[in-house]
Amino acid sequence: MSSEPRENQGQESGGDRRGQCEPIKCFTCGEEGHYANQCRNPKSGWRGARASTSSNSRGYRSYSSRKQYRGSSSEDREVQSQIKEFGRNLESMREFIEAQQAAKEEQLRRKNEKKEVENREREAAEVRAKKVGKKAEKTRLEEERVAAMKKDMDVHVKLSVKEAMKEAWRDSDLRDALMAAKVGEKKKGKQKVSFTSDNEFSEYEYVSSGTEEIREHTGNLSINEKRKRGPEPVFEDSPPMELPPKHTPKRTLKRGTTKTLKMTPIGARSKKKTKVRLSPAIKEKLASAVKVKIPTSIGTVGRYKFREAVMKQIKHHDAITLQNLCIDAGIPYNGKVEAIFDLADHQADIAYGPEGEDPEDTNEPMDDDAVGTSKNVDEAEVDEN
Repeated sequence: MSSEPRENQGQESGGDRRGQCEPIKCFTCGEEGHYANQCRNPKSGWRGARASTSSNSRGYRSYSSRKQYRGSSSEDREVQSQIKEFGRNLESMREFIEAQQAAKEEQLRRKNEKKEVENREREAAEVRAKKVGKKAEKTRLEEERVAAMKKDMDVHVKLSVKEAMKEAWRDSDLRDALMAAKVGEKKKGKQKVSFTSDNEFSEYEYVSSGTEEIREHTGNLSINEKRKRGPEPVFEDSPPMELPPKHTPKRTLKRGTTKTLKMTPIGARSKKKTKVRLSPAIKEKLASAVKVKIPTSIGTVGRYKFREAVMKQIKHHDAITLQNLCIDAGIPYNGKVEAIFDLADHQADIAYGPEGEDPEDTNEPMDDDAVGTSKNVDEAEVDEN
């Protein structure tokens, strides 16, 4: 659309205001005489440039030469629904991103808190270690100070004692008395000769010349470390003292140990037999064991039958009963089995005599002791006293 019709239209509408109107000016290039939509050489970045609007400065609406496409209402609704769906997707995505970012921030916050706790614990441990080290160092310094004080005290005491000894030695009376005691001592037995160096008394002063002479004579003498005993004093009105003979005290054995007996070539060292008090039950067993009479027969066969019968009779007794029977018969007890055989042989020897000898009377046993009586049980008893 050209500017001439508009100018004519403006003249028709009101020629009175022609002088009051401003000249037409392009907002794109800044030149006068045309509008921005009619500009053929627009200048980009010009200060007066502005976007074109649908109406000009005078209120007239500008129409584009291009045709505007306008779709149907169904297409508009579809586009609007797609836009809404896209907006919802964007909203959900924004919420998801925010949740992820919040979780990361929470994780980072926890990690930082954990690091802070570890740092505080490490600092507290370092402080405690420093305190312990300071305390140990303080204790060590105190111990060193006490040890140094003790050492100084010992040195001071030694020096004081040495000075006191020097002062005492400077006293002529004490020195003369010691020298006289050395000279007057009698020698007994063999003595070790020890030479005293001349430098021993070099630091002391001598008052009299007699002391120096005594020192020259007694320079090679020394006091014995161990003196021999002199004669024992004798008292006139008192009887001689009788002392018990000296002997080595017996050693007490520890509990649970047994003393081994020493064997001599002459024979075994026997122990003194001590009789033990028997209980009533053991007395009954012994009485039943010795009161039973065993019939005997003649000859060697009878001897072995008698021995076997005695073994069958006493094999059921316990070890204590067999030990008491051995004590009564005067047989050493060497175990339960050996005791049974020894007792059987002993009874056979009593009944038939020693093996290899013929008994005088073969019709009956030698005496009642061969088969056992209650007398043996009474002899095995021990008095309470």
